[in-house]
Formats: sequence, structure tokens, C-alpha cells
Amino acid sequence: MNRTTRIAAIVTTLLTMGAAQAQASDPARASFDRMLDHVASTGVIAVPATFSAGDDPLMAAMVLPLRAGTAPAQPAWASQDAAGASFERMLAHLPATHSPARPAAQADDPLVAALVELLRESATEAGQLHRTQLAVVTR
Repeated sequence: MNRTTRIAAIVTTLLTMGAAQAQASDPARASFDRMLDHVASTGVIAVPATFSAGDDPLMAAMVLPLRAGTAPAQPAWASQDAAGASFERMLAHLPATHSPARPAAQADDPLVAALVELLRESATEAGQLHRTQLAVVTR
């Protein structure tokens, strides 16, 4: 039993040392360690050989106009798309161009007829029952 325990301890120690060595030489772990320690990267940033800010569509559409002091060009999709036009109005804080349909009178509202009028009637009936009960008790 003692020999088995000793062999297991040696194997466990060797495996732990091997795992520690593997973690120490892991480039992903090293980059995370640099990031968490706020150490600058030692690698060179990859840039295309013929890089121009105008070649990148995102840079040309958003960053370069802002550097020049002009607003980026708005896309033309909103003029053909109703949903896009509504988002454009919302983001520009403009009022809607249509007026929603409204009921002609409050009594015509089906929600009022289904709920409010029933509550009013039940409140009136409860009040009348209360008055009649008081009249019977007082007699």
C-alpha cells in the first residue's frame, strides 16, 4: 500500500509540473496575463501593405467625414422603406406624418362599453341595494 501511494504521489507531481510548464508556454495565457497586468503588447500590429483609410468602407463612411468636420452621409434606404423611414423620423425626433384613427365619441369605444359601463351599472345597483337595505332596517 505504501509503495502504491508513493507511486501515485510521484505521478501526480510529474503531471502537475508538466501542466505548469504547458501553461507557462501558452501564448494565449501569456496574452491574457499581459492584458490583466496592463503591459503593452510585444507584437507588431498587422496592417495591409497598401492600407489607405479610403479603402476601408467603414472608415470612408463614418470616420473620415467626422475628421473633416462634416456629418456622415445618410443612407437612401429610408426613402423606399416605411420601417426605415419611421426609424429615421424617430432618431431625428420628428412627429409622425399620419394621424391615427380615433373613435368619434367616447360611448362608441368598445372597451368603455364592455368594462366601464358595466362597472358604473354595478356601482349604481350596489348603491341602490344599500339604500333599500337601509330603508328596511330603519322601518
